[in-house]
Amino acid sequence: MAIISLSSPVAGNTQEKTETTGFSISTITLKPNETIISPGITITPIVTVNNTQMYSNLNATLQFSARLGNVNLLSDKKEWPVPHVGEENTYFLRFTIPSILPGEYQLNLSAILIEADNRTVIPYTKAKTVVQVTHPKPGSGSRDCGCS
Repeated sequence: MAIISLSSPVAGNTQEKTETTGFSISTITLKPNETIISPGITITPIVTVNNTQMYSNLNATLQFSARLGNVNLLSDKKEWPVPHVGEENTYFLRFTIPSILPGEYQLNLSAILIEADNRTVIPYTKAKTVVQVTHPKPGSGSRDCGCS
């Protein structure tokens, strides 16, 4: 009998909770050429986050995650600086589309506020634009990687 272990986004003594942080994702923008995509393609959403409350721990960072429908997109797990109190920051993110069935999906983005010993989830926000996933075109893999 084999035991399969799935890694969690949170490990060790770090706590993860969902609560009001004062941060909100206010806009998600996709380039027009990123609304029809196929697995293996990287999309670059532009996301604006507001700091609407008096949260001022500038040592904290944000880490973003994205989903198409119920499928998690692949990311580099980069950590971004938080906006100052009463301000907003714009982030240029990168996510790669994993193997997913063709169809139309809603893009959802979330963030985790990372502090020294705490992780707080900023709830998912839906993009207004629907993303259409198609089958890859024949030969697109070698063209995208620069292979001959």
